[in-house]
This record gives sequence, C-alpha cells and structure tokens, in this order.
Amino acid sequence: MVTVRTRLLVSVLAAILLVLVLGPGASPAGAHATLTGTSPAAEEVVDAAPDTVELRFDEPVETVEGAVRVFGPDGERVDAGTVETADGGATLRAAVDGDAEGTYTVAWRVTSQDSHTLSGSFVYHVGTRTGAVDVGGDGGDVTTAWVGGAGRWLGFAGALAAIGAAAVALLLAPRSRRPILTDAGAIDTRAATDRPTPARDDGDALDRLRVVALVGAVAGAVGAAVALVAMVAESSGRGVYDAIALVGDIAPDTRTGRLALARIGLAAVAALLAAVPALWRRSPLPVLVATAASLVTVTLAGHAWTAPNRWIAVVSDLAHLGAVAVWTGGLLALLVALPALPTGEGRARLATRFSAVALGAVVVVAVSGTVSGWQQVRTLDALTSTAYGRLLLAKVAGFAVLVVLGWLNRSRLVPLVERTVAPLTRSLWIEVAVAAVVLGLTAALIHQPPARAEVTEPYQTTVSADGATLDLTVDPATAGPNDLHLYFLDAAGTAPLAVDAVQVTASTSDVPARSLPVTPVSTNHVTVPGASLPSAGTWTIEVTAVRAGVPLVFTSEVPIR
Repeated sequence: MVTVRTRLLVSVLAAILLVLVLGPGASPAGAHATLTGTSPAAEEVVDAAPDTVELRFDEPVETVEGAVRVFGPDGERVDAGTVETADGGATLRAAVDGDAEGTYTVAWRVTSQDSHTLSGSFVYHVGTRTGAVDVGGDGGDVTTAWVGGAGRWLGFAGALAAIGAAAVALLLAPRSRRPILTDAGAIDTRAATDRPTPARDDGDALDRLRVVALVGAVAGAVGAAVALVAMVAESSGRGVYDAIALVGDIAPDTRTGRLALARIGLAAVAALLAAVPALWRRSPLPVLVATAASLVTVTLAGHAWTAPNRWIAVVSDLAHLGAVAVWTGGLLALLVALPALPTGEGRARLATRFSAVALGAVVVVAVSGTVSGWQQVRTLDALTSTAYGRLLLAKVAGFAVLVVLGWLNRSRLVPLVERTVAPLTRSLWIEVAVAAVVLGLTAALIHQPPARAEVTEPYQTTVSADGATLDLTVDPATAGPNDLHLYFLDAAGTAPLAVDAVQVTASTSDVPARSLPVTPVSTNHVTVPGASLPSAGTWTIEVTAVRAGVPLVFTSEVPIR
C-alpha cells in the first residue's frame, strides 16, 4: 500500500524537479548548441576596433568566468574578463579594450544544455592582417575525461544498485494476510493489521538488500559529485583539483549545475532512508522513489533535453533508465538475496517473480532504446561514422548478450532454484559483469555529442541563369573547410555545358564577398577544395562563368551549420 508519507515524498520530489526544469535557463533547445554567427565576423577586416565582441548561438548556453577571451595582435588579453548575455543566453557579449591594428583572436568556451562543453576560436582584423596569436591548446584534459567517466559510471552503478535492491525487496514474500479460522470454524474477518503478524522468514535477505541500497545510494551521490567536478573543470578550462573550489560558485548559477546538485541531494536522501532499518522494513518504496528521482535529473540534463522531439525523447529516456535500473540493478540484488532465503520455496518464488519483472523490463528497454536511438542518430551514416553511433552499437551488442543470458536463466536455471541456487548465481555473476561493461559504454556514450549533430548531409541545389543550369554541391555544409563542386549544364539540366572560365565568391551579411580559388576538372566541372566558410549561418555563393565571351551569373543561398 502506498502510504501518505510516500505520496508526500513523491510530490515534494516532483515539485523540486519542476522548479529546476522550469527555472532560469530552461528555455527550449532544438539541438546540440551551434555557433551561428559572430560580430565582428570571422576573418572580417574592420576599419576601427570594436568595443564589444558578440557570439550568437542557436540555443541558450551557459558560461563561467573566462568564457570569452580576446587577445590582441601582441598576444595580450584585451577583454574586460566579463561576459554579458542576451536573448535568453543565446547571445554572448564581451567588452574589448584594444585599438591596435592587426589580428585579434577570440577564444570561447561554453556549456550546452545537454551538459556538453563546447569551445572554439576565430579571428578578426583591425586595419590589416598580422596573423593569429597562440592562445594555448584547446584540447580536452585527459585526466578530466577519465575522472568524469569514472564519476558517471559510479553514479549510474550506484543508483541502479539502489533501485534494484528496493525493487527486489518489494518482490519478497509479503506478510501473511490469509484468513484465520477460529476454534468454532468461523473465518476471522479482521484486517491483517489487527491480528498478530507472524515473523518473516526473509529478514536476512531484507537486511542484505538494505546494505546494497545504502551502499548504492552513497556511491550514486559520490559518483554524481565527481562527475560534477569534472564538468566544472571542463566548462572552466581548469584542472580537476582546481575545479573543486569552483563548484560552489559555478554549479548553483547554471541549470546543469542545479540539476547535478539535485541529483546528489536526492541520492543522499535515499542513503539516509536506507540507513534506518525500521524505515526500510516498513517499505523500501521511499528509497526507490528518491533514487529514481535522482536519475530523472540525468535525463533533464542530457541528450534527450535537446532532441528534436523533446518530450518524446524525455519520456522514452525516463522509461529506458527506469527499466534498466529494475532489470540490471535487480540482477545484483537477486544475487545477494537468493542465498539468504532459508527455504527453497522462498527462493523459487523470488526468482520466478523477478524473472517475470525482468522480462517486462527487457521489452521496455528495447522499445525505449530504439526510440531514443532514433532521436539521437537519425541516419545510418551517423550510426556507423561517429563515436556516438559506434558506442551505441557496442551497447546494443552488450544488451543482446544480456538478453541471451537472461533467457537461458529463465528457461533452464530458475526452475532449479528450489533445489539449488548455485547454477543461477554463477550465471548472475556473469550477467552483472556484462552489465557493468555496458554501463561503462553508457558512461562514455552520454559524454559524446549526439550523432545527429556530428553528421550532416551535403547541401545540393540547382540554379538557372540565361539558358544554363548550375548544379552546386557544398560538402559537408558545416562551419569550417568545405568542398564545392560545380557542374554546368544546359537549360534542361541534362547535358553538359562547356564554359571557358569560372569565378566563385562567398559572403555573408557580416563578411564581405571574397574570391575562392577554383580548380578546373573538366570543361563543365570545377571544384573549390577546402573553401573556408568559418561560421554557421547563410552564405551567399556567387558563381560567374564565361561562355563564348558571355558571362553567366548564378547566385545561391547556402545554409551552413
């Protein structure tokens, strides 16, 4: 029975999460954050030094001290050290105090709403080009990456163990509530709570499960804390040790930080509940609810929150996490509880009940994992060519191994439990080991950018002008180097059209037109290899082809991500 206390606990936890989600910085996000434009524009030559540098993103981002640094031609910092935000956090502005002629280098580092740290740099020029200065490496710290991965694994493993222990405890044989016959042969219809309750024969198993839940909840809190320190280290560009002192200043001011703190607090609540034997014996449900709530914060701060179909992704991710927790966390709990039950009948009953629950959880994991995978991958190319996609494939392989092992247990070993638990426990050890590996893949997976954000299709279009057709392809159509392929065809767009000379320029609303070097391939085909389109946004590609002394001008608006 769900008590009033339990309902109150659930309501309070839901209210806390709602405040965290709908609080400042929680405006909708459509995808992994992308820099869409800057002012001054990348590579732009301006006549006078600007007072501010502006960066525009396609969704709100979070910043810490030093998020935008500007270096003058001599390599010295010329920014004021503070960053102002606008458009709900999607626009950043840094004041600049430098008027020397030459090249200015802007280095930036922000945190996306899916908790990923993004960084980059660009240059602009005042009066003349003198060359970018070295502002230091921007690669990730290997130590930070390992610490973050270990924290994420421990946080997940602890939470799953606590939920699995609570779930298995709920599956243990309840107190007897069968009607009692009186001496006269009549049925005693009093409620079970009005009658003396016989002693439970599962006390040792319950105590063992309580220890698992307690250790798991503590491990979940510690792992989440370690992952938070690593996240602060990444977002601030500091080492792990230095980042510890910054957690108190940075975490409460950002949405992802508040969610991480909530996760730690909820795991701590679960640990406190599991630490009191009387509360645990009354009902393991509060421990399960508090730990499950801590996992909700993972979804709200992860890839699902920035998926194209946010609420479909969030619901499927929550279902996935819940089913995985009951299934894989329950494997460890079952391994601990089975040998502690004194009777073969009790062991068989628990194993059979968990087998049925695990079967349902596997179905939920498969369906919700497919939905979540589609939300984050979208294409076969993204599945096979990105780190996210390859880790996902490895995770699916691990899932398949667990399913096979689970089916063998269900069909062959569970029926033997009433006589002996040894064969099942040996198999459970293998399942737990495989689950630990899959969990490690998950810890790595959630730190990768979604595959859908890493792979984009080349942009292709056709443009007509004066009885001729241009077939233009821009690959990969993302900020940075791009290969342009230009095919000249007749008016119908079917037959090749020979041209004598070709000139190509590229520009945006912020960047004046500049000529791109052209490489002829054939009489109707030219390429522009490695064309620099340094910022996301709409670029105007203008192509002038000369045929028999007559110029043909083609203009196309090309979206660059």
